Amino acid sequence: MKSSSAVTAVLVLAATLLVACGGGALPTAASMNVADTTAATASAALAPGSAASAEPSSSADASLKAAAASSSPGTASLSISSSATTITFTVTYQGTPTFVRVAIDSDQNASSGYPIGTIGADYLIENGYFYRYAGSAGSWAWTFIKPVALSQSNGVATWTVARSDLGSPNSITAVGNYDAVTSIPVSYTLQAPSGGGSGGGSSATRDPLKWPFAASSIWNMPIGAGATYVASGLHFTTTPNSTEYWYDMPQSDHERIVLTPSAPLTDVYISNVGWSGGNRCAPPGALFFQAPIPAAYVVPNSTYNNGAAILLADGLTLVQTQPFTKCAGYSYATTMQVPYALALWEYNLQTGDGRLGAHGGSNLSTLGGTIRMGELRPGTQMQHALKVNVDSVTSLGLCAGNFSSCFTWPAATADGYAANAGGGYGSATNNSNSAMKMGALLAIPASVNLTTVGLQSVPGKMLAWTLQNYGAYIVDSRGSPGFDFSIEDGAAGSKATEFQADYGFPFDGRLGYLTLTGSTGQPTPQAKWVSDIRLIIDYLRVVSNNSPTSVGGGGTPLQPLAPAFQ
Repeated sequence: MKSSSAVTAVLVLAATLLVACGGGALPTAASMNVADTTAATASAALAPGSAASAEPSSSADASLKAAAASSSPGTASLSISSSATTITFTVTYQGTPTFVRVAIDSDQNASSGYPIGTIGADYLIENGYFYRYAGSAGSWAWTFIKPVALSQSNGVATWTVARSDLGSPNSITAVGNYDAVTSIPVSYTLQAPSGGGSGGGSSATRDPLKWPFAASSIWNMPIGAGATYVASGLHFTTTPNSTEYWYDMPQSDHERIVLTPSAPLTDVYISNVGWSGGNRCAPPGALFFQAPIPAAYVVPNSTYNNGAAILLADGLTLVQTQPFTKCAGYSYATTMQVPYALALWEYNLQTGDGRLGAHGGSNLSTLGGTIRMGELRPGTQMQHALKVNVDSVTSLGLCAGNFSSCFTWPAATADGYAANAGGGYGSATNNSNSAMKMGALLAIPASVNLTTVGLQSVPGKMLAWTLQNYGAYIVDSRGSPGFDFSIEDGAAGSKATEFQADYGFPFDGRLGYLTLTGSTGQPTPQAKWVSDIRLIIDYLRVVSNNSPTSVGGGGTPLQPLAPAFQ
């Protein structure tokens, strides 16, 4: 059922929970100190009950449940508020606790979930991480869902999550907890909307400019529980030599995204310069189309692909082309007549599947699968599939003499040289892996516990989560060994610049950077990022049963489907 922002908060005076690390402890899921204002983004988290945080013994578990019926000393309080799409939890605490968290009963059923006093906790927020209960009969077992932003200062910790993350309940009951202190339970009712809408749906909504295309789009569909995984063969050595030092790991492929329907109309002319090295800004040919593009937005002359996704003045119709150029001092833009008819790669942002576009190696989307502005930031989580480029002559399987076997759905084509004997896909390594094609869906298998594989950086952990839950499509080729992700570089700004500001090091790196150390001899933050990328690539597998009728492999999606548009 859809919910509105009308809410009623009711404090329920009930039994409280004594929680103390040690005898009868509710074990911490992470070793983070909440007094560190950067804790939510600067420390590694471990799933509750993981080897590093230790499950409670059966005797400790029994004493925990016994303690739940007694009053808890100390001072703690929990308050809950909401908007139309989110729920905010605020816990007050004292001192510098090891952890601070909220246990949430989303189905109002004390017999399900982890038993804490009078509630059965279906979800747990601890420090900067969000978990779903995965145990039974009171066992301590949780599944990591995603990072969640923690705002903490002066004895107050606050988190905001989407209602859909909790299954869009009508009401919840929760308790706040830090170290040996818990709050009284708080019940919170989410009133149903007064009119319109269909029952049973999520109240969360999304902005099509930031999260486009239909929920069933390949870019929005999560990996399914029915996914089958086969080897990708992707691997890069951990001891780089002088040649491998320069392997791009990762590299960014910049997507020219212009979603500004109120900007002045700009003429986009045909240029046949393409990738010849000539001047793409030279006096233009015939008018190709007109589109709203900010006058100050510049794409300099280059030999880059510069695939563009441009929103027309109606605010819904997306067109795509390449190679796009808009030089400083020019009132117009240029591109080749690619596609030959704009309608071939034209989509409605809300109803379209967004599948095809200006990636020449596959004809897959420019907009879909891109790491956008505002994504991969501390405390956020990307909830869509990504796009990657690989060195096709080494990483893709041989398909010499059979062009149609060089690519797989959702790709519509492959590079023109793909089937060439001696120079096509797989030719440099005699790669016989037939699962590795242009358009293949790569993902980290759901069975991999991301909290124990050795990820070190905040963005690396977030990226790994997305690749496990949504995966990434191979959309293009690169000219040397390495691995690219598509990122936004458009009218709204540069994701590369945003990433640098957030983390203090560039998005782009090289394999050799994983050996970089600081003054203390420890790996630098960028070394940890590059190391994470290399590790993530090792864990990627091909989803072999991805198809138009079983996107992501079929079965129950690992994450909720994308919500309705606002």
